[in-house]
Order: sequence, then structure tokens, then C-alpha cells
Amino acid sequence: MISFYKLKSWSVKIYILLLLMYNNIILISSNNNTRELIENNIVTFVPWPHLKVFNGYLEDGVWYAGNKREFNNIVDKIDRLDNIQKHSLKEGIFKPFQKDFKTYHIFSSAEANRCLRGRKIYFFGDSYSRQFFIGLADIILDRPTNEEIINGVIREQVVASTSKELKEFFGKTATIQTLPDECRHGDLQCLLTHIVTYSREIERCDVFIGNILVHHMTLHQNEENYINTYQEQLVELFKMKKDLKLTWTTGPSYAINRVPEQYRDATKSKPTELMNFKAIDTAEKYDVPLLDFFSLTHACKWKNCSSDGGHRARYVNRMKAQMLLNN
Repeated sequence: MISFYKLKSWSVKIYILLLLMYNNIILISSNNNTRELIENNIVTFVPWPHLKVFNGYLEDGVWYAGNKREFNNIVDKIDRLDNIQKHSLKEGIFKPFQKDFKTYHIFSSAEANRCLRGRKIYFFGDSYSRQFFIGLADIILDRPTNEEIINGVIREQVVASTSKELKEFFGKTATIQTLPDECRHGDLQCLLTHIVTYSREIERCDVFIGNILVHHMTLHQNEENYINTYQEQLVELFKMKKDLKLTWTTGPSYAINRVPEQYRDATKSKPTELMNFKAIDTAEKYDVPLLDFFSLTHACKWKNCSSDGGHRARYVNRMKAQMLLNN
């Protein structure tokens, strides 16, 4: 490499200095506090791509990483990527096979915060819903970590610390939180029973997001019983959609060979797949917004997609949050 000091042409030296200064300004700008960027109106945001939440099965799709040509279509300026977008490009992005489906825009942290300003979003449900909450928080707080959440104790610690960080970050401008959920190990009936408890929060929220699946199976012994009761209780819940401002999510696709043996009976692949499809059909019938995370997780075949065959890596949960932000 030629030393800067050995260059004879002053015009070349000046050009290089200006280029370094420009790149340094961009770097400083990208590392600035997201809240400052928003408050100073440096970030311009146009909601993209003006789609309602897609109701129905996404027919799987493909995950890709490192494809700059593809990525150039889903961000505003590929030379101005923030940390979240850079990690998305490096780690992986989901693209559905759905015919005529527009590609997801990958939101920067600043864009996401601009989008969520003034919103109140509540998450409820099982561990998958809680990790979805963490995925959205990762984008908001500009923390593209892939530190594994390996058990329920760590998950609750991350949920608690994340809730505190979000409250400090947003102040009174937005609310993104999990409800103090007695039903995270329960079935749908538990949720239906406790909706009254959360009525004040639900009335004030913009979106009430969640899912309960696997624990419903463990609490209802035989397969026919838990599938029938699941659909019946979904109908009861979905009829309340206007009052709840409900958005439902499907559960994950299980990689059974990676699920720890003590949990394999509770996460049988075929019944969970059938219950997810019933949720999709029922949501379509009652016009309830639905995010199909079954297809998203089923399409992710990389070894680092999941450590236990069910719960997904942080970058996968951030992709779930990108799906939410696009709608």
C-alpha cells in the first residue's frame, strides 16, 4: 500500500483527506443517539410499503445473507446503513415466496422509532411472544446482539431489563411492553379469563399482539381435545378483535431433532403445524390481522437459526419485528 506521506500530488492528498472526513462524518452520524436524530428531524421517514398485515399462509420463503444487490432494494441508501441494517445484511433476511408480495423494507433503528412514536403496543402470550418483544426492542434500542437466550430464567431477566430500557428511552412518547402475563404458561382459556384484568391497558393501546400455542397442548391431554378447544377459543377471542385491537401470530415451526428430549412430546411437529393452519384460517374468516411466523421459521434452515429447535436466535426475532414494522 502506498504511504499517504509519499504521495507527490497535493490534489490527491486533499481528495483523500476530504474522503476520510466525509466517511468520518457519516460514521459519527450513524453512531449518534437515535433519539437525538429523531428530535432534530435529521431522519426522514415514509411508512413502507403501506401494506396491511397479510392474512394467510406465506407459502414459506427463503433466507439470504450478504446479498448487497438484493438488499439495495429494501433500504433507502445502502451506503448509509445503521447497525441494525448492517447486521441484517450480514446475518439474514426473510423473503416470502408469495406471488406479488412486495419485499420487506428493513427498518433502521431511527426509522423504527419514528414509526412507533406515539404508539402503545402490548405483547402477551408464551415465550415466543416474549422473544418477539425482545426482537422489536433490539431494533428500537439499536442493539444488534446475538447473545443467546438459553432458558426461561434468562428470558425473564432480558424482558425485565428491556422493559426498563424502553421506558427510559421513550419516556411518555411511546409504550412498548409485555403485559404482566399470568398466562405465559397457560392456554387460551387463561387469556380469555384475564382479558378483564388487562382491560384498562387494552383500551388505551394501538395494537395487542400475541400467541399461545405449545402450552395449550400440554394442558389438554389428547390431540383431538386440544385442537378442537384451541379453535373454539380462537373463535371466541377473534370475535373480540375490535375491542382488543388484536394482531395474532402463528407459532414456530419446530426442528424436532434439535428440541431437548424432555420437551419433544410437548412440541410434536404435526399437531403444532395443524394448529397454526387453523389459526391462519380462523384469522382470515374473522378478518383478524395475522403475522405468519410459522413460515418464517420453517424457511430458516441454517444451524444458528435456533439452539433448541423452537426458540429462535435474536436476528430471527428481529426479522419478525421487521415484519410488524412493515404493516
